[in-house]
Amino acid sequence: MKQISVIGPSNPSEKVGRLAYKIGEIIGDLGFVLICGGRGGVMEQASCGAKNKGGITVGILPGDFDDANPCVDIKIPTHMNELRNFLVVSSGNIVVSVGLSDGTLIELAIAKKLNKTVFSFLLPDTYRHLAKEVFNEQDLDKFKEALLLNA
Repeated sequence: MKQISVIGPSNPSEKVGRLAYKIGEIIGDLGFVLICGGRGGVMEQASCGAKNKGGITVGILPGDFDDANPCVDIKIPTHMNELRNFLVVSSGNIVVSVGLSDGTLIELAIAKKLNKTVFSFLLPDTYRHLAKEVFNEQDLDKFKEALLLNA
């Protein structure tokens, strides 16, 4: 079973949150396991989208079990705070970023260093070198195709 790591801001815009939910739905619908940091924002929206489609969700948490959003099925408490970002990225066969924050940039750099396949949504041109492919919110069908070809 393939594992897809989803990364993004913990305080996204409404647009980014809606997009993360749709991306989660695609991942769940394809039967992939969704891995994330397990908290709010993009992590929660993607987890809830995957769960809505019957997918399995894993949250690699910065602290304890109580940190998890309600859509996380498997909770992995690390007590590592932001250091757990390495685990989130390294656990996925593919990394999907949705939106951008300082933490997301760190995770994208880790993914690049680990030679992970990265698909990004709404990534500014300045950082496009960190992703294999960059999509916009209208590219969900292309994203699904790319996911199937690369997973």
